[in-house]
Amino acid sequence: MTTKKSKGESKGFRIYSVSLEDMMTIWIESFHVVDNVLVIWDVQNHYEILSECGIFLNKTVTYNGKAVTVIFDNILDAYKMQDTIMMTGCTAFMQIYKDGELLSENI
Repeated sequence: MTTKKSKGESKGFRIYSVSLEDMMTIWIESFHVVDNVLVIWDVQNHYEILSECGIFLNKTVTYNGKAVTVIFDNILDAYKMQDTIMMTGCTAFMQIYKDGELLSENI
């Protein structure tokens, strides 16, 4: 994880930039240490395709969320779901984590 200090430092305070991917890494390391996780970004743009693939999201809960985490019993199932989503033509950015470590991204 890299936290970048902005060059625009003002007198009396400091400015830091933290990426969404850094925040997701912390989330995975904190709450999914022993899980197989598929992270799907910008889900609000992909509700219909995700529901066709069996991932049903509550729009009320996810309306302003940037990503969802989908937990699988088996890491191979996470890859299968990623493949299923990608075969629909969905362009969502997805990541797969195992035991708190990033294994792959679909880009």
